[in-house]
Amino acid sequence: IGFFGILILARDHFKGSSENWKIFIVALTFSILPIYPIYGISVMGQPLLLWAVLNLQKSRVTIPSIFVMLLFPFYSHIAFVGPFSLLIVVCYGFWILVTSKKWPSRSYFLGFFALLFGFVLANKSMIWGSAFGEVESHRTEIVLDSSSITQALRDSGDIFLNGQYHS
Repeated sequence: IGFFGILILARDHFKGSSENWKIFIVALTFSILPIYPIYGISVMGQPLLLWAVLNLQKSRVTIPSIFVMLLFPFYSHIAFVGPFSLLIVVCYGFWILVTSKKWPSRSYFLGFFALLFGFVLANKSMIWGSAFGEVESHRTEIVLDSSSITQALRDSGDIFLNGQYHS
C-alpha cells in the first residue's frame, strides 16, 4: 500500500517527477519502513489518503478518491490517525479558503464527510460505549498499590538498565 501510494501520489501531484527511478527509490524506501502491521494502513496508507485529498480538491478521479477516503478508516487505527487526519483535512480546507479566497470544491467536502463517516461507522461501538458509558474501561481495573520509595527506585533502575517492551 505504501509503495503504490507514493507512486501514484508522485505521478499525479508532484511537478518534475518525470524521473521514474527516483520515484521508485522513494516509494521503495517508504515501503520498507519498520512499522507495526497490526495497526493496518495507519502509516502506509497516508500517501494514498493524501492522493485522495488532493484529487478531490482538484475535482478529478473523484469516485476512487472518495472510495479511498471511505475505506481508509476500516483498515487503520482511529487513535493513531483518526482525529489527526480529519484535522489536517479541515486545516487544508481552511488554507485553500484563505489563499484562494474561494471554498474548496464540493467533492472535497464530500471526501471529508466520507472520511468522517468511515471513522464513525468503523468505530461506532467504541464511540457509543465511550459516550454513554456502557463499556467498562480497562483502566478501572488498575489497582494502584503504594510501594515504598526503595521499591520504586529499584523498579525504575531495572527498567532503565533492561528496558521495557510493551506488547
